[in-house]
Amino acid sequence: MNKRKIKRVTIGSVRGMDLLLNRRHYKNIHIKDISSTGLFTEGKYRGKLGDEGELLMKTTDTHNETYLKLSCRISRLENSGLGLEFIFPKQGCFLYLETVFSYFAKDPLVT
Repeated sequence: MNKRKIKRVTIGSVRGMDLLLNRRHYKNIHIKDISSTGLFTEGKYRGKLGDEGELLMKTTDTHNETYLKLSCRISRLENSGLGLEFIFPKQGCFLYLETVFSYFAKDPLVT
């Protein structure tokens, strides 16, 4: 039984997502899943719990380019990657993110 209370979306690759963390710039990070509180990114990173950084994302469609800059902090460390908690107070920010990422989702109805 899945006890997860927060909707999580598993996504495919998102081009143009970078992570700035501890004066390092990680380009084209691989995001495994995202929820309203944060995301999990796979890969090798240097950092410790509580370290803060920024996620930079560029999305494009046929008419527009959108740049997003999100503050985050490391909330989980694993050998396969790290969990990043978003640092923003407004629900509207996530609703926009959720819409953008649902276009890349393997199954946007996953909870």
